[in-house]
Amino acid sequence: MYLVQLWRAELKGIKSLMQQNFSKTIYGFWTIQKINEKGILPAEESYRALKQYFIDNGRYREASWASFKEKTMEKLWLKKNKNPTYVPTALISILLSKTIFSGITFIIASSLLQHLAMVI
Repeated sequence: MYLVQLWRAELKGIKSLMQQNFSKTIYGFWTIQKINEKGILPAEESYRALKQYFIDNGRYREASWASFKEKTMEKLWLKKNKNPTYVPTALISILLSKTIFSGITFIIASSLLQHLAMVI
């Protein structure tokens, strides 16, 4: 089901749907997991539906994957539409990706978010 289009698909009642169903192995060892992401909003909605399906079935690790992909699509949409809320999310992503200063970064990021919430 790699690159499948799931937009507006009804997932209730489906048995044994797993993250692995959306996988493709390349170069014999690298695994990519995703659905069709050509339309940003349909992909975001599809990942949201997958997240809910996984949560409903107690598959929390897989729900985390779907949630991450959902938020990635949301950020792409904000960036594409030059939405001003994209700037704080991009900045926080950059700050949180620095693992050496993760504790300090978290404090700075939290303060920055609080400040931006007051401004916006």
